[in-house]
Amino acid sequence: MVYFSRNLKEFFKGIKEAPAERFPIWAANLLFFFLLFCMVLSFFFYQMAAARNAFLKDVNAHGRLVAEVVSLNARGAVLAGDVVEEVFGRFLSNTARFIDYLDTVQPFTAEELTAFARESGLAGIRIVRSSGASVEGPGHWTEGLNASCGRTPSLNYMADRHLTVLTITGMHAGCIVLAVGTSQIDAMLSEVGLKKTLSKLYQIEGIRYVRLEGALLDDSVFRGSHEDLMNEPSDLGHVVEERVPLETGGLLVVGIDATLFHEMTHRLVRDFTIFSLLLALVGSLLSWLLYGMQKRYLQAARTFEQSLSAQREDAALGRATAAIAHEIRNPLNAIAMAMQRLIMEVQGLSGEHRKLLDVSLSAVGRANRIISSLLHYARPIQMQKTEMDLKGFIEDSLQPYRGRLEELGITLQLEMEDGLRVGADVNLLGQVMDNLIKNAMDAQPEGGFLRISVHRADGEARLCIQNAGCALSEDEVQRVFEPYYTTRIQGTGLGLAIVKRIIFVHGGRVEAFAKEGVFELVCYLPLL
Repeated sequence: MVYFSRNLKEFFKGIKEAPAERFPIWAANLLFFFLLFCMVLSFFFYQMAAARNAFLKDVNAHGRLVAEVVSLNARGAVLAGDVVEEVFGRFLSNTARFIDYLDTVQPFTAEELTAFARESGLAGIRIVRSSGASVEGPGHWTEGLNASCGRTPSLNYMADRHLTVLTITGMHAGCIVLAVGTSQIDAMLSEVGLKKTLSKLYQIEGIRYVRLEGALLDDSVFRGSHEDLMNEPSDLGHVVEERVPLETGGLLVVGIDATLFHEMTHRLVRDFTIFSLLLALVGSLLSWLLYGMQKRYLQAARTFEQSLSAQREDAALGRATAAIAHEIRNPLNAIAMAMQRLIMEVQGLSGEHRKLLDVSLSAVGRANRIISSLLHYARPIQMQKTEMDLKGFIEDSLQPYRGRLEELGITLQLEMEDGLRVGADVNLLGQVMDNLIKNAMDAQPEGGFLRISVHRADGEARLCIQNAGCALSEDEVQRVFEPYYTTRIQGTGLGLAIVKRIIFVHGGRVEAFAKEGVFELVCYLPLL
């Protein structure tokens, strides 16, 4: 457990200290929602367990309450049965002794026994004398009865005939059989008996059935069939059983209705499912929004870093250019002037020596142009904006190059929209056009085409220049605006970098594309 806790702390520490590229915001957001979902899931299971425990506790309380009721009823039924048995026993015994005495004085006839039984509230009387003769009243009431006497009195309950029968040996008669009707007593016992109690319990809301298992009461007290109580309803639905042992013996099984519990469970599951779906939807939406925000933030940070890096490079280049201009340009000018004097003043130079001087002078001139380009790139741009017609300006910029384009076999194609006016520095945009036209001519020494189009696009002027003779890869296209990057042997790599700077200070932007040998450069300038 300690090892797991330490690793978890290190994990969250790594998340906190990790850069955005290694652990993006959307991943942290997803992790947060995953932990939140785990918390919700834990709370859901806790609620389910709490509801189940409360329900089972309620079921247990119901079961024990019913068991107490049944136990009290059983003890009351036993007590009532004992009282009834004692009362019937004493009443019948006293009556039997009295009949035995009267029969010795004057033997009873059947009609007299019938009349005596009716007056005494008895169901029937039978006397078996010592001689073996018997008399009973009413007649034939002992049919189907075991009316023989034993050595001790016997009190029997006949449930099918609702009779309590006493057989006793008389002092003078051989055997006396008395019976008393128990219909009213049975009705009274049934009202206070176990069967009635269980039927009432069954009607209580929340109790689906009550069942007895095992011996509970003997037949003298339990006056009914166990089958009636052991049969459960056919349509039980959701039922939980509580099995409670009884003090009087046996097992009481109480079926508690669990419909409300299951409905509550289903409602919790439904609410949890809906909440989980909403949580997943909100989490996904927030993760997507945070991912977009992070992406834009990182893009802005990269752009700012690139801009800052470019400014640092420009500052370093400016310092280096100042040193170069001071330390190298003046000696180069001196060397160029000396070579020019040698060419003009020295007589008798051979053709080879003159050619060598021309090549050296050209190299010095090229070095001087490179230094001039460096100074121009590093120098802060000063603008003097004027309103100009873009179509007329481009036509004027092309005028000095039309002859050279015809000589190289480069076809000029123009497609320009009228009325596009921009605020720009004429000299700076002139440098842009000069650089782009010269690049097109350098890329097509054996002929090709130069296509220039100007159109309105979303509130901006779109200047597109296309030329053939370009075989740049995608990576090379992405680097054409970097200072000192060039694909030509004689190039300085500053032309397009200067173009980008000039367009940028005018509030525009530049894009470059290369496809199937065609180079396309698109400049966007804000319209007036």
